[in-house]
Amino acid sequence: MYNFYQSTLWIHIQSQIYRKPAGTITLAGQTYQYIIKQKSALGFNLNRYQILGIELPIEYLTDPVQFREQVMSECYNKFGWQWDCFVQLWLINELGVSPVSDTKSQIYNQTRDDLRRQQGSGIMGLGWYKSMVENMPSATIMIDLTQSSDELWSDLSPRTRTQISKARTSWLQVQLASESDRDERYQMRVETGDGKGFAVQSRSCYDALHHYLIDTKQWDLYVVRDGDTIIAGAIVVYVDDVCVYLYGATRRQIGNLWHAQLLHRHIMEQAKLWSCLHYDLLWASPWSLQPHHLDGVTQFKSGFGWSKIEYLGNYDFPLSQWKYQVFKWYKKVK
Repeated sequence: MYNFYQSTLWIHIQSQIYRKPAGTITLAGQTYQYIIKQKSALGFNLNRYQILGIELPIEYLTDPVQFREQVMSECYNKFGWQWDCFVQLWLINELGVSPVSDTKSQIYNQTRDDLRRQQGSGIMGLGWYKSMVENMPSATIMIDLTQSSDELWSDLSPRTRTQISKARTSWLQVQLASESDRDERYQMRVETGDGKGFAVQSRSCYDALHHYLIDTKQWDLYVVRDGDTIIAGAIVVYVDDVCVYLYGATRRQIGNLWHAQLLHRHIMEQAKLWSCLHYDLLWASPWSLQPHHLDGVTQFKSGFGWSKIEYLGNYDFPLSQWKYQVFKWYKKVK
């Protein structure tokens, strides 16, 4: 089963490039990789153990009593009783898989919400809480590349097809980046992060990631050029038979030339030529009546069609209740 956040590639990026301590833990008979994130607040060292991409058996989710002691024992034995803060988990148990066009339907939403309540109540019974920090999105959009090129084109929304057609008449070029593009590409990533409010890795980490992915031959770096100027770019990586959209950036100040739509269409076509079966757009918001910070990104990605997958989502398991409360307070006032 495809699981990007438990892949060797992702763990190597975290441990070897971002230099985060890492290890393994066994939960429900399955061994998972975790990383440690450290934060100091008020003189305390608050360690978070982040385990991403966990799929728990349904028994854990609907009848947790018989498994409570086992799960708690595993976490406490691995991470300690009093000196660490909490475990962050991202559960990839699927709540719904449906064509993007169907995910606003009443039946889909009712089924998804029933599953979330049923399985979420089991998680609470294990002593876990809905995560204070969304360490991973609760949904993704996955595109089936086994279709023909014509079928992929027809799956695009009419608006997205029009935008791509306009971009193609604007003399924009999508290319694999060269070594000389690295500085400009990184600066564009910084500008995108500043504009959208997300953190960007340091230049040293960016360069280390660049060399690592080149050495392992598990990536491509695409750029969109308007003449000699780079106006968009994306790092895509390959895990099993899936092409994954990892890091993207655009120059928004140039106006909308539909360059991002053109870029994704090109990536899809190339990934299909290289025998990838799916294209994972990675980040999307769950359908909800409440605003979500990924709503704008999701609306854009939904234009490429196919399936949205919603997951059970993010949970915290406190190892020390008072440190957990300190961390929550620190995040609130920061």
